[in-house]
Amino acid sequence: MPVHTSISIGVNPKTGLALEPGILQVQGPVLQCAVMLDTRRAQALVQAGGSIPPPKPGRLLIDTGASMTSIERTVLQELGIPSIGDCQVRTPSGGETQQVYPCGLVFPGTKLPTIGNIFVLGANLLDQGIIGLLGRDLLRSCVFIFNGQGGEFTIAL
Repeated sequence: MPVHTSISIGVNPKTGLALEPGILQVQGPVLQCAVMLDTRRAQALVQAGGSIPPPKPGRLLIDTGASMTSIERTVLQELGIPSIGDCQVRTPSGGETQQVYPCGLVFPGTKLPTIGNIFVLGANLLDQGIIGLLGRDLLRSCVFIFNGQGGEFTIAL
């Protein structure tokens, strides 16, 4: 399986050693990400003579505890993406209903492929400093290695 991205957090570029291995514990495994319209919606918009809004950038936390990828609800709404339904989810604070949205994801600065079509949950995440959670719905197609001692993680797709 090819490694599409290996991210070292707080690494000395000369030695390749982690400057602060504990930083991975503090911020977690995060990827730069941009949320965009899903392929179908973007094509329909162009065919109707409209313009595609630019992707919304942010940090995406890899979350092995999340069964489904979640994106900040206000980001989805700013892109004009309507909800297509509701989903019952369990969170650490109990059960709740969240809306489901179609969107696309791109990972600038990595070799990870663009995901043109995915269904995500709308969530409130900006107060945590992230735009979303990458859940097991995407991780099931990956190899994910969390190297806490080295202050790095690797994701292969």
